[in-house]
Amino acid sequence: MPATTPDLIVIGGGTAGLVTAAGAAALGARVTLVERERLGGDCLWTGCVPSKALIAAARRRRVTGCGDWGDALAWMRDARARVATHDDPERFRGTCYRAANWVLLGRTTGRGKEDQTHRPNRSIKEVLGYPLARRFRELLQEVQG
Repeated sequence: MPATTPDLIVIGGGTAGLVTAAGAAALGARVTLVERERLGGDCLWTGCVPSKALIAAARRRRVTGCGDWGDALAWMRDARARVATHDDPERFRGTCYRAANWVLLGRTTGRGKEDQTHRPNRSIKEVLGYPLARRFRELLQEVQG
């Protein structure tokens, strides 16, 4: 099967990248979305969502007198988790890589490079490779071997 060239390559799975990729795909474009870490970008993980959730927790504390710092952090993490479901990689998975002859090599463990808990703390991602040789699986096994 001949390789298919994407109509659009979006670099970065933050707010703008996700909206651009989803919108273009909805219009029928073949889209490749490239993200180094987690979908959602700064807005979801360190900016808009966490700050607004902490502000809401502070307002709740002022109005009701209930809640402490632990409650505020739990509220923020819950808000981030709810929003993150809309940025699920499954939603953005298409056939572009497969159409371009990329091959699934495996999946990440879901643990970051500074992991101390040995438990997943990030989304699990697929590792794809573009084979430059027909015997790429043999060659990879030799390297591992």
